Amino acid sequence: MNKLAATAYLGFLIVGCSVFIAEARPIYAQKENKPCGFCHVRASGGGNRGFRGQFYGANGLSLANFDEKRESMIAGLTPDAEGAGTVPTVSYAGNVAGPATQQIQLASLKGPVLLIFIDKVDESSRTAVKHLGDVAKAYGTSATIFAVMKGSTEETLKATQDLGSRLRVFPDANLGAVKKFSAVQGLDLAVVAKMGDPVKTFPGFSGPNVDAALKCIAETQAVPYPKFDTTKIGDKVFRGEKLQ
Repeated sequence: MNKLAATAYLGFLIVGCSVFIAEARPIYAQKENKPCGFCHVRASGGGNRGFRGQFYGANGLSLANFDEKRESMIAGLTPDAEGAGTVPTVSYAGNVAGPATQQIQLASLKGPVLLIFIDKVDESSRTAVKHLGDVAKAYGTSATIFAVMKGSTEETLKATQDLGSRLRVFPDANLGAVKKFSAVQGLDLAVVAKMGDPVKTFPGFSGPNVDAALKCIAETQAVPYPKFDTTKIGDKVFRGEKLQ
């Protein structure tokens, strides 16, 4: 997807969401057998949407793949929140499907993106995702952090939960993101610029590499370094298996 197409697609999503908000609230509430406050911040419906409504709009007006615990944690919230408590505290991407390159590009239109490439679910990847989930909270809505993994939507949804539901894991079935960002092994990190262009890829997960990635974001995209102490991650570099 080129830059013009990405911008046009984002415009389509915005228009689609506007129609969802403005015209069809009662219809969708009846369809899903949910109160308007399930998707909207206000119990009476209308206006801003919480994470559930954002998920619903991003996935073809469907709750088929929705999981309350998983999605609330990715959004930086507690399960079963209501009202203003459903507004994501981090940069939340509701879409669960790929391709990863497309979702990364769309997210990058809003601000910096940091990626971690996952080769398998193990203790190292769980630890990395846990720390990066804390970095995402430190950034709030000013930057987005994703995980990328080869597999189908169903496989990456399971991986998301197995990794602790701290970050969205996007499917990269054809390894498009791996190739685009020159990732070599599992747990490599990549900084993404506006319009989804690669900035720099770091070999493996470690405190120094996370620190360098956050500094890279600050220097290239003018988003301040978050209040996060990378020294608690440790200096040891963790890398998984080759990605291709």
